[in-house]
Amino acid sequence: MDERTLDEIIERYPYPSGRTLGILREVQIKEKHIPMDTLKLVSEKLDTPLSDLFSLVTFYSFFSLKPVGEHLITVCMGTPCHVKGAEKILQSIQEHLGLSGDSSDGKYLETTPDISSPSRLHDVLEHAVWPLSCMSTGTFTDMLHLRRFLRY
Repeated sequence: MDERTLDEIIERYPYPSGRTLGILREVQIKEKHIPMDTLKLVSEKLDTPLSDLFSLVTFYSFFSLKPVGEHLITVCMGTPCHVKGAEKILQSIQEHLGLSGDSSDGKYLETTPDISSPSRLHDVLEHAVWPLSCMSTGTFTDMLHLRRFLRY
């Protein structure tokens, strides 16, 4: 992100309350992730330690340090969903999309090589009845519907 664009974003947040998160949110929306060089620039402009910004970006699941593509897939890993087989659903999706399942940031954020159909796999919320899979285009409560959507 160029410095001028970042300055325009910062100008929209004159009040300290929520300023940092608001600025980072706008960067995330514009760039589809928060590049490290942009994070360093935000750190300089806000006179905030880079470590503080890095802590925020890695804590909140909305933010990503890696590029994120067009579609978002989430699989609930709460206790009820885990017991009902969420791990198998997650593995099946990872195998189908050719994803490793490794997590460097604890968010299980992965993107397919073409970056057009990424997969973001993390806890969503707990469900008492069945494992839930969500994609940016819909919610699936069983693998049959999810497989049809993914053209399994």
